[in-house]
Amino acid sequence: MKQIKLLSLFTLFLNFISCHAQSNCVYSEASITDIFLKKSKNVITYTWDNKLKEGKAILKNGGIVLVKKWACDHYGVSSSMLLPKNSDVFPNWKNYLLEMSTLVNLESTHQMLKQKLETINQLNNKLIIDGKYEIDLSDNTYPEYFVNIYELSDCYVFSIFQYRN
Repeated sequence: MKQIKLLSLFTLFLNFISCHAQSNCVYSEASITDIFLKKSKNVITYTWDNKLKEGKAILKNGGIVLVKKWACDHYGVSSSMLLPKNSDVFPNWKNYLLEMSTLVNLESTHQMLKQKLETINQLNNKLIIDGKYEIDLSDNTYPEYFVNIYELSDCYVFSIFQYRN
């Protein structure tokens, strides 16, 4: 009986800490909703888990987008777009990254990505491992900001990871 009371008190204490910590967040998780998927003209259908703040969408171009957002002391977005392998995907890699960015990012973040991608002419010097390209776009605002392109046997995967503190 004593253990149950201690466990109950400990649980209450953890809940208090959790609630207290959430009230001191720099970024509000409440602002993370599915509105960006709901309003997109490129999304055919989607699912959104409001508790986990993640979604999946099927796009008009045949791609599938997976996105996870989080906020409290930090703000972050991790997104990936899977596209079937065809002749126009790889030569137009910037367009596909920008299409995904338009969908999952705030306008200011999208514009920043657009400006940074304009400075990159080709991916030749960005190859790290066979079939994977990584572009580091980190700066003072986003200490971790990476764009990756993976070439798999039957599809391409474009991903954007950004973290802001």
